[in-house]
Amino acid sequence: MKNDLNNRLEQLRFLTINYRFLQGYPIALVGLLNILQGIGVMIWGYPAVHLIYTWLFLASLLLLAIAMNIAQNHYQRKFGIVKAPMEPRRARGMLVFAILYVVLIVLCGTNFKRLQVALEPTLLNAALILVLFGLFPTSPWRHYAVIGLLLAGIAFLPAFHVVPVEQLWHGWSFMAAGIAFLLCGAMDRLIFTRKLSALPVEGIHA
Repeated sequence: MKNDLNNRLEQLRFLTINYRFLQGYPIALVGLLNILQGIGVMIWGYPAVHLIYTWLFLASLLLLAIAMNIAQNHYQRKFGIVKAPMEPRRARGMLVFAILYVVLIVLCGTNFKRLQVALEPTLLNAALILVLFGLFPTSPWRHYAVIGLLLAGIAFLPAFHVVPVEQLWHGWSFMAAGIAFLLCGAMDRLIFTRKLSALPVEGIHA
């Protein structure tokens, strides 16, 4: 009985600490935006890439911000609000993540050209973000690292002459990154809902 109560309390602690991190919709919306960009490139070709990174860049960010606000309000109405301070260890982990990301980008150069390997930079950049997110201490996103490594493998396919890098540029790089982000968000949501449904909160208050 005591072990069962301890397990429930540990689950409740996990959900409380990771409430913001396991909502899933932020990275899922980023994934959806990437998929839409990929579809645009497939339909309109390279001019769409130019539009995405110039005229449509701020519009895309605004659209993402509006969608995230709507999703956040829905999430709060359905599951409520949890106010929990961020652990110092997690804050340090995020700082280390940011520093590592900048250092790796500087070392690898623009579009990873210093690696001197045929690869797809959009995919590798997305993979790097997912792997670092998945590996920093106290992360509830261990599945991010696995998905990130798979995405990195796709990015290096041109180096092994499996797929021409030009083929990935025709929207597939955005599509693959978007699907990976969307999958991460879906898994976040699944982890959250499963742990929440398995937690009889009223039993803890008894």
